[in-house]
Amino acid sequence: MTFVVCDDEEIQRKKITGMILSVYPDAKITECGRADEVTAMNRTAQVIVMDIDMGTRMDGIEAARIIYKQGTGYCSLPLIIFVTGYPERMKEAFSVHAFHFVEKPIRKKEFEAVLREAGIAVGNIMINAADSKNDIAIKYGKETTSVSRSGIKYAESKGRVQVLHTVDGSRLYSGTMSELQELLGEGFYRIHRSFIVNMDFVKHYDRTEVRLLDGTSLMMSKYKYAGFVKAYLAHISGKRHV
Repeated sequence: MTFVVCDDEEIQRKKITGMILSVYPDAKITECGRADEVTAMNRTAQVIVMDIDMGTRMDGIEAARIIYKQGTGYCSLPLIIFVTGYPERMKEAFSVHAFHFVEKPIRKKEFEAVLREAGIAVGNIMINAADSKNDIAIKYGKETTSVSRSGIKYAESKGRVQVLHTVDGSRLYSGTMSELQELLGEGFYRIHRSFIVNMDFVKHYDRTEVRLLDGTSLMMSKYKYAGFVKAYLAHISGKRHV
């Protein structure tokens, strides 16, 4: 995990860093002493641990407000954990969508529990973000539906309407095969003017056909064969090294 620790007292920064490392030994931690520094480095952090009152023009609350506006909204990264000796500012902290509020002096067990909660939250946010990136919007007529890219086995051309054959049925797409190919992106290959295949579902191929895991046979264009072989070998090689 990646952290930014912001406190105007070096002793406090080192104490907080030590507690983080006790929970996440491999954590990457950047320290700073001013709130305005945090707003410049927040895009690389998953969790920001920040004091509220730092004796500078910008305090932690204002920095958090800027970070929130720069992000994607509630439940996005980075998560902000405030540490402060002023419990009366708790209401302000949560008004800027802080993940947690820890009072000084910091109690080790309490803070470590908060860090573990933050780790779980970061994991869930990243999973949800990956899932959303996996989805594509399919338009058919006036309707738009969301379809999981990883669940599309292949696409078949029916003129101006394309059929996406998925693991749980089929979807229709209003557009050309070229437009669909661009939408599907990496991991898919157009093996024929009528077919785009998801390379994750390929079981066997030769110069005339591609056979899928479910037994479906798709026609291979002789003009597409060499390009497909190159793309497929690169694809499975990449999978092995993930």
